[in-house]
Amino acid sequence: MIKVLDDGVQITLAGGESDSLFMWSIVMLMLAVATAVACFTLPVPYAIGAVACLAVLMYFFNAKKNAVKSARHHSAGVLTLKNRHININGAGMALSEQAQIIATAKTLTVSDRGISHQFSGFGDAREIDIAKQVLEGRAIAKREKAISLQSSTQNSDE
Repeated sequence: MIKVLDDGVQITLAGGESDSLFMWSIVMLMLAVATAVACFTLPVPYAIGAVACLAVLMYFFNAKKNAVKSARHHSAGVLTLKNRHININGAGMALSEQAQIIATAKTLTVSDRGISHQFSGFGDAREIDIAKQVLEGRAIAKREKAISLQSSTQNSDE
């Protein structure tokens, strides 16, 4: 649902929260238990190999965990958008002029200062388009129930 404010829009995201590391954590836990069993039951060279494999897998798991930390995903809550400013569930962030705003069919991705925020859970593609335009600085005009985006470059003779 979208609501037009005086200086921006408020969009309610209705997606479900998901933890992409949950399944990875379960798999890593099972591998750690299997490695412990291998250390008790197998000969020493095989046990050392199992521990080495677990260490390598832990390295890749930590790399993935750090990648997820820098790419934040928001899919539920109230998203308030104004010119170069985002507020999601009470946490606000101002965007720099170099921020990249990418709209796809189901998500809006905002990358700024090395951190990527991905927003999903929009009602339809039109909400994503409106959100992108507002973040880029286009003014909005509210006409009854319709929302129209005004061009940021208007003729001076109008």
